[in-house]
Amino acid sequence: MKKILLPNIQFIPQPNGYTCGSTSLYNLAKSINIKTPSLIDLSNKMGTNPKTGTTDIEMTNGLKILGLPVNRYAKRKNNIPLTVDNVLSLDDAFNALKDCIDRNEAFLLRTLMGMYHWVLVYGYDDNNILYMCSCSGAGTLNKEQLFSVWSPREFDGFRVNVNGEII
Repeated sequence: MKKILLPNIQFIPQPNGYTCGSTSLYNLAKSINIKTPSLIDLSNKMGTNPKTGTTDIEMTNGLKILGLPVNRYAKRKNNIPLTVDNVLSLDDAFNALKDCIDRNEAFLLRTLMGMYHWVLVYGYDDNNILYMCSCSGAGTLNKEQLFSVWSPREFDGFRVNVNGEII
């Protein structure tokens, strides 16, 4: 089975090396027809900068700027780093994102893809999570790939209901 939550999503390249988070949020807003400032203005208003890029603080700012609820998702216990006792399994991580899509929630995913990097999860098929990257465009992650890029970031990200419902 395949589910695409954002059928009109397009590749929007990030304008520099540190705005992947704000570009992912901007792309989400454009895909669900939310009025947004220009990408550069949104990045600046969020506080995205060359030193730290877009942290969870800047992403929270951006969601608030766009009038979207802040629904952070992270699988860690009391801010204690992950251990074998509290880490998601391959299946858990994959199913967590599929469940979000099934609830009409896009997901702003914090990853480690050779660098700290945000991507926008917008769908899935039987074996892959579908995402849009502001560097390379549309891509897929199978369970193993998802786990390898998401677990170093403690399964962190933000859920955004694309129907505007508060969850």
